Amino acid sequence: MRGASASVWVVIGANQPRRLGDSFVPRRRATLISVVYAAGVALFGGSTPFVVAWLGRVSGSPLAPGWYVAMSSALAFVALWQVDEPMRARPFGTSSFER
Repeated sequence: MRGASASVWVVIGANQPRRLGDSFVPRRRATLISVVYAAGVALFGGSTPFVVAWLGRVSGSPLAPGWYVAMSSALAFVALWQVDEPMRARPFGTSSFER
């Protein structure tokens, strides 16, 4: 089971940096990638212990951390579904913000 889970994680994780890099205009790429990464770490990494403890206390369920992971994964899937096509497929000088 661990091997299958690790294989899926490698396939998903290996594509993430390329996809994120292709989502931004080259001249602002480094700044925007760092802002997106820092916001995700601050939002989910910083608040997860508190949210999971609160959910466990409020619901009384030992499955509360699992539900948090499931809902976070669903939110990430919806966000990934909204990602536009890679930057190199657009005309030079345009971005997904210019529509």
